Amino acid sequence: MQSTTLSSLPQSIQHSLFTKKITKLTPIQSQTISPILEGKSLIAQAKTGSGKTLAFAIPLVMKIKPNNTNPKILILTPTRELALQIVQVFRYLSKDIPNLKIVSIIGGKPLRTQVTSMCHGVDIIVATPGRLMDHLFRETLSLKEITTVVLDEGDKMIDMGFYDDIDSILKHTPKQAQVLLFSATFSQKLENLTKTFLKGAQSIKTDTVHHEDKITIYGITSNNTSESLLQALWQYKPNKAIVFCNTKDECNLLQETLKNNKISSGVLHGGLLQHERQEALLKLANGSTRILIATDLAARGLDVDNIDIIISFGLPPNKETFTHRIGRAARGDNKDGIALLIYPPHKVSQALELAPKLKSINLHASAQTPLLTKLQTLAINGGRKEKISAKDILGALTKDVNIPFGAIGKIDIFQDYSYVAINKEMIKKAHLGLSNGKIKGRKFKVSII
Repeated sequence: MQSTTLSSLPQSIQHSLFTKKITKLTPIQSQTISPILEGKSLIAQAKTGSGKTLAFAIPLVMKIKPNNTNPKILILTPTRELALQIVQVFRYLSKDIPNLKIVSIIGGKPLRTQVTSMCHGVDIIVATPGRLMDHLFRETLSLKEITTVVLDEGDKMIDMGFYDDIDSILKHTPKQAQVLLFSATFSQKLENLTKTFLKGAQSIKTDTVHHEDKITIYGITSNNTSESLLQALWQYKPNKAIVFCNTKDECNLLQETLKNNKISSGVLHGGLLQHERQEALLKLANGSTRILIATDLAARGLDVDNIDIIISFGLPPNKETFTHRIGRAARGDNKDGIALLIYPPHKVSQALELAPKLKSINLHASAQTPLLTKLQTLAINGGRKEKISAKDILGALTKDVNIPFGAIGKIDIFQDYSYVAINKEMIKKAHLGLSNGKIKGRKFKVSII
């Protein structure tokens, strides 16, 4: 099988990857790029955190020829967060391709707004199955010119009950379309789908398990799991951590507990509005939040760098869910990770079934010190649609508001909103200055989140 190296990619893509500190392709990337460029359908299986998004995004950006008519590439993914993340990946890879139009079709956003975004044509659609079905039912979108369909995190979409939707969507695409299925695990239902729509597809399977020498898993047996979680956080003092819960109510209660103990945290679950979910993840990534408390909505595909520790608060429902949770702890080929499993004494046997080489640990946190952040985030009610760039925001802050460059953190630009992390000591000055001033000659609503 022909393998692709980073040095063989176009210079523009190499540069985009270097800006993200990517200097080497992962096994799933090196093995899938060539067959995708050749137009072959693929069934690709690789573990969580192995770089599956770039594995299909790189060759599709190399192949696409923008013409802004009916879409040519369709990417289906289980969650809104993952869809928005994939859009961002395609945008940074394709920044040197003029007139390439990428649209996200997800729930939580008005249908009318999405129709307006597509009215002058679109090249790439990234969608969740349910919302895409809404558009197909209303005939506001045609898939008749699709040349490539990507089913990303296929097993998760099946788990979430989207089998029939995926079946219907694929039947709306041309029979000759290239189909690319990427998944960490394969259920029987997913196998059935491949027999229908991926007959003769090439199968590529790289490392599909998380090696125990990469992730150290510690078990904490406790009659007071909330107190043990606090002790673990005080002991490890993570800059970035994800705590997984089994229910959204549990997430909300834990956040209140952490707040009462002066620990910076946010929540991510299906009960939040779309912008709340997006902002919770963004604040963890830019350093405005230290602890993200999440349901398994966050366990698939979401890419946040430099996670110090993963904590399962209570036992997950099955081994597969646990595998995807701890996969956040060691993303990429050269990263080690730590995962904690907190559970009551009567569930020791179930814990060992999930992690047979579970190690014990003694918690010995001393002072109950606050775990806060030095950064806070400003949200700006304007984004890519208003032609705002990171350079525009940086210029407004440093030149017009006189915020020191060193006090400005990560800047994220989305279609309708922009976000910038600011040192807390400067946050009020930055908020007031941007609220009263202008960015790129225009006034925008600015808020502290």
